[in-house]
Parts: sequence; structure tokens; C-alpha cells
Amino acid sequence: DVTGVQTCALPISSPINWQIIRGETAGGVTLFHLTTDVDAGDIVDSEAYEIDENDTVADVYNRATISSLSLLDKNWESIHNMKINAIHQNEEDMTLNSRRRPKDGLIDWSKTSLECHNWIRALTHPYPGAFTYWNNKMVFIWYTKINNSLVQSDPGTVIDAAEKLTIVTGKGCIDILQLQIENEPICDAKLFIKSYGLQKNVRFMFKPSNQ
Repeated sequence: DVTGVQTCALPISSPINWQIIRGETAGGVTLFHLTTDVDAGDIVDSEAYEIDENDTVADVYNRATISSLSLLDKNWESIHNMKINAIHQNEEDMTLNSRRRPKDGLIDWSKTSLECHNWIRALTHPYPGAFTYWNNKMVFIWYTKINNSLVQSDPGTVIDAAEKLTIVTGKGCIDILQLQIENEPICDAKLFIKSYGLQKNVRFMFKPSNQ
């Protein structure tokens, strides 16, 4: 028999990305017996970890890796001696996630500030990034924080382009901390505003305005 570690990082379902997008506060890794089906083998052991509301996908991957190593260390002797736990999985508790691709990173500014923030931190480095459009160019949003201001304006509208960059969402606002026009350098908000002449009341869009 062979055992494997499920680190919640399978490319076919992107579980860590989806955990963050859904705003979940806990994740985990599982040591299990390998079978011909995907993640279907009996469970040897598992370990949970917390997910903070400002953790990025890289933070959670690091936590998952540490937990994976901890599980292997904890169970190494029993594996070596072939005295391995075998807890049958209940397929009724199974969660399926759709596979994600770079084009799926488009930001929907009509969602709440929390949903937008979760979307962005789930897709930031080392992933291709969440993106929007401004001035007919693709703009990647790498890091944000929630701004609790309540402003009546169209989602995606820039309401502050002075010392910080604040965007209206469907409910609330978010501050953009780091962003990048496609194929150009990554900037913090202040540098982006100065470099590209971004002004208050412009909108980040769902698609280029010339389409």
C-alpha cells in the first residue's frame, strides 16, 4: 500500500483558492492511501490550520506545507512499520470545486468589499492575479484591505486617488495597496496614481471600454 499527502493544492480543483474566495476561516491537509481515483483512499491522519481574513494564497500554501510535513513526521514510524490507519472516507461529505484558469480572475466590483478582497487575495502571487480594466488596459490588483466607508456610487468607481487608492464595491469599499498594468512594473497605490495620472471618479471596468 502507498500513502500520499493531500496538500489541498490539486490543479484540477484549486481548493485553497476556493477556500479563500469563500471566506473560510480554516483549512487542512490529509494523509491518505493512494488509489486509482482522485483523493478517494482511506484516511491515515489529518491536520487543520486557521485562515486569517488577510492571509493570501501564498500564506495558506505555506501553512499547508508545514502541516503536511508535520503529518509525515507524526506518522512516519507507523508507515515505516506498515501499521497504518485506514479510515474510510464518507463520499457524502465530499466537496467539489471547479478548476480555475487565469481568465477566471476578472473582478466583479458589484460584489461586497469582503468578497472582492477575498477574490484578490485568493488569486495573488504566485497565481496569475485578479484583474480589472482601466483606460482600455488590463490592470492586476495584487493586494488590498477592506475600507468600511459606505459610499453611494457605481461599483468600480475611484473615490480617493490622493494618498491612497479607494474603490467602491457593491457594498462598502476597498483600498488597493499594490497593482500593475499588464506587462508594466508593479506599483504601490501612490506610485500608480502619480505614474499614470489616475484621478478620482474614474471607474475600473469589467471589460475594456472600447469593446
